[in-house]
Amino acid sequence: FSFCITAWEVLVGKRPFAGESIAAIAFAASQGTIESPPASSMLDAVRRRALERGLRADPAQRWPDMKDLLRELGDRVPTRRR
Repeated sequence: FSFCITAWEVLVGKRPFAGESIAAIAFAASQGTIESPPASSMLDAVRRRALERGLRADPAQRWPDMKDLLRELGDRVPTRRR
């Protein structure tokens, strides 16, 4: 969840959940109310869907692990530890 928030902020330039207070932001997150990114953002449709899944209010609906999320985002996932 936290990784998806950070990635969203980097790619979009703003937080995925809006609010003027921590309580308002927490409420938006608990409702799954994600702000739409501007057209000028660096977020393509595939990555947007991947991050939106990672930002879902219900943890059971999020990615089961980082490996699957990173694969969907298009990053190389190491197969073994060095």
